Amino acid sequence: EREESLSTFPLEPPRDLVMPADLQFGSLVFSGAVFAIFVLLALWKLFVRRDPLVLFCVIGGMAAGFAEPLCDVIGMIYHPEIGQITAYEAIGRKIPWHVVLLLSWYYAGFAWLLAGPIGARMKRAAFWLLFAGLVVFSTMLEIAPVQQGLWKYYGEQPFTVAGMPLW
Repeated sequence: EREESLSTFPLEPPRDLVMPADLQFGSLVFSGAVFAIFVLLALWKLFVRRDPLVLFCVIGGMAAGFAEPLCDVIGMIYHPEIGQITAYEAIGRKIPWHVVLLLSWYYAGFAWLLAGPIGARMKRAAFWLLFAGLVVFSTMLEIAPVQQGLWKYYGEQPFTVAGMPLW
């Protein structure tokens, strides 16, 4: 029985999907602008305040982006390759520039909020409140791109809301 269920497991993504050009460009501009703001903030904090934390968070966010292909394969997420402005390819998946830039500032921002001066002074209840807010923000940030075709979850995904699994 287990072997039968694995044979129907959709390992191959829907490679016939087309990247929406205008939305990709808008996402690239938005993510690039936010990323540039984070880089400028990191450099200001480093050179004026002698505080390298934001820079390390940005570097860590950029490094975290290299896990995207693995997450895409395991989580059955697909970024349409037709018309995609590709940053890199790994494990048979092309990763678009807007995702690389988005993940760089996204992870940097979360890390800075939770590990930086804001998070360091928080009481436990405030930490969990901020964490819950970040979970809601993450969910809201992901629903619109999924609905508009910037990426797609495929196969059987339990507990989905607006095309996005809640895992």
